[in-house]
Amino acid sequence: SERCQHVSWIDSERLVSCGADNVINLWSLNSQEVLGVLKGHSQRVNRSVVHPNQRLLVSTSFDGTWKLWDLEKNGLC
Repeated sequence: SERCQHVSWIDSERLVSCGADNVINLWSLNSQEVLGVLKGHSQRVNRSVVHPNQRLLVSTSFDGTWKLWDLEKNGLC
């Protein structure tokens, strides 16, 4: 809903975006719908990168924190 800061690929059918709304969105390219939302930063998320194993994601935020997300554990794999 706010300015997008970064977009990266998970695989050929999914991508992840983050931005000024403080959340990370996982998108399906097939349905063009949000598959899930990761919340945990208190300020805008400036970067999110998916590990090559497609299970882990690292995010950084202007709140001065970084987070390691397990996409499988969060039901997003």
